[in-house]
Amino acid sequence: MKLFGKKVQDSSETDRTQRTISIIKKLQQNNLGDKTRLENMLIDLEEGLPLDADAKTYLKSLYEQYKEHRQTHAASPPAQIRQDSSVESRKSEENKIEVLEIIQYAKKLRAMNMGESWRLDYVINTLERGDPLFSSDMEYVQSMIARHFNVGTDNVIHQQTQHIRYVQPQTGKKDAVKKKIPDIKSVLTWHAPPKFIDGALLTIRLGLAFIFIWAGIGKIANPISTLDMIDDLGLNLTASADTVTMFGMLEIIAAVMVLTGAATRIGAAIHLGILVWAQLIFGFSYVVGPSLWKDVAIIGAAILLIICGSGKFGIDGILKSSKTVKSKESISPEINHNVYHESTDVSQRHQNTDGQNTSKFGFFAKRTSRYGDSQIKDDKFFVKQNLEKERADSEKILFSNTQSRPANSPAHEYKSSEYNYKVLDKEHTYNNVECDRITDTIEMSSLIKEIKQEKLDMHHTSRYESTKDSNLRPAIQNTSESIQARLDAKILEIKRLKDNLNAILDDLMAIKKEL
Repeated sequence: MKLFGKKVQDSSETDRTQRTISIIKKLQQNNLGDKTRLENMLIDLEEGLPLDADAKTYLKSLYEQYKEHRQTHAASPPAQIRQDSSVESRKSEENKIEVLEIIQYAKKLRAMNMGESWRLDYVINTLERGDPLFSSDMEYVQSMIARHFNVGTDNVIHQQTQHIRYVQPQTGKKDAVKKKIPDIKSVLTWHAPPKFIDGALLTIRLGLAFIFIWAGIGKIANPISTLDMIDDLGLNLTASADTVTMFGMLEIIAAVMVLTGAATRIGAAIHLGILVWAQLIFGFSYVVGPSLWKDVAIIGAAILLIICGSGKFGIDGILKSSKTVKSKESISPEINHNVYHESTDVSQRHQNTDGQNTSKFGFFAKRTSRYGDSQIKDDKFFVKQNLEKERADSEKILFSNTQSRPANSPAHEYKSSEYNYKVLDKEHTYNNVECDRITDTIEMSSLIKEIKQEKLDMHHTSRYESTKDSNLRPAIQNTSESIQARLDAKILEIKRLKDNLNAILDDLMAIKKEL
């Protein structure tokens, strides 16, 4: 009878479990409740695990909502149902249109080389496949669209969770097993150390150096006592006083390296070797005395210094910071200063002995590195327009003077007028060449800005080259190669412009001599 009663009880529990599973599936079909939590409950029930009290209370409340939902839909007329379905279909269509707009803007950003190309490719491919997109990637695309297209994200992109799904961390009993890969990456990511890490490393260095300097001085001052201690321990070590003195000097040298922060890792490695050797000889037993157990803590301190180094309060940290400053300065190309001071050299070559600038557009060369590209383009158009107007006015004056010359006027007046016309023509040629020089200087300045931006993009891309994701590594490599190719092409273009500028300067000097 007991067995029969147990079978009846098992069958009733099985029926109750199946009924609960069917309720959970209905809730999922009607988009009620937390999908992740319901899925975890469903997995637990299928594996035969009981639900806790909170889960049961949560299911009861959701089931009441499900009943109310069914009653309202049953009482509504068929026309209302059709209207709701049409509204839902219209919302889904709007969501699809919004996703297409996001893809279109992302492709435009990719074509203009704006932002991280590999990340934009990932967003485009993910949205085209209809896969879930992380909220960080979605926020990145929104910020890029708002920045470069001057479009408000509220008017174009609505964060609809029906079509664009965001990955959320799962909660429940099996979080460690069901955690998403991005969450694991965030745990394994190397975070920046806290601000007080340098002070902590300095404290550890001072303590470790003090211990080994004290021990080394003791070995050098009285090596015989160290030998007597070894004999008292019953260790048959063939060590002399010179050997003990040598070990003491080695400990002091390594301690000074750790104390000053010069080759800290090497000094800490020497300390670690001495400590490990001592532990292997003396062991970990309390027979020798509890004082030897301090070596375990000192070993940990030495390992920490080997991993982290000296920090910024040491010679190694100072040298590292100076190298970092030099590397930041080397981001801009070497030809940067030469090109920016090209206009100054040109203006000096056009100065006469009195120190006055003979070029009419000497002021313009200085403005190429002071104003933006839009201001430079406006000034360039203004210079060309004034050149054409000046030549037209001068030709009208000379032509009117030639036509109004009386028949009995001397011939030297006509020759003087003809000479003035030739001089005007030379001046016009001079001004045209000067305008070409200004144009090349503008182009070189804009190329320098582009090279700076490419260098910064290369610097930002290099941070992702050590990623462990095999899918992203080829895209990052291609991005680095394309940036390097563009840099090489722009540097060659700047060299060509410099040669062209030198030729233009020679022409200007020749015309100036003729004038």
